[in-house]
Amino acid sequence: MKTPAWWQRAARDLRSADPVLGALIARHKGLTLASRGDAKGMPGEVLRQAFKVDAGKLPVYSGTAVSGGYALVRVSKVQEVPDGAKDKQNAIAQTLRQVAGQAELAAYLASLRQKSEVRIRRDLIEKKQ
Repeated sequence: MKTPAWWQRAARDLRSADPVLGALIARHKGLTLASRGDAKGMPGEVLRQAFKVDAGKLPVYSGTAVSGGYALVRVSKVQEVPDGAKDKQNAIAQTLRQVAGQAELAAYLASLRQKSEVRIRRDLIEKKQ
């Protein structure tokens, strides 16, 4: 992947603004650029940190501890979801709620079956011919 033009400038600004971050940047090479659509194996805590920042004044820099070190996060652009995509997102969310409700009901029924001794006597249910 090609490193964007702003990448070196952001690293330089962070090094000068914070000596601890500066030391981390100098020590760790191979920093990765990622987006929500293409996380490139980024840990969940890094993505969560990226979505926590205040995007009112872009670019925004932040960081978070990850296993084995520290991850720097830069948010340079925020894209709004198109209207059609919001409808699709709402439909998916509704489907997920339905599936979760069905799973809870199935688990509840399974627990009731385990707790009780229910026997179905088909001989009494079926009509004798």
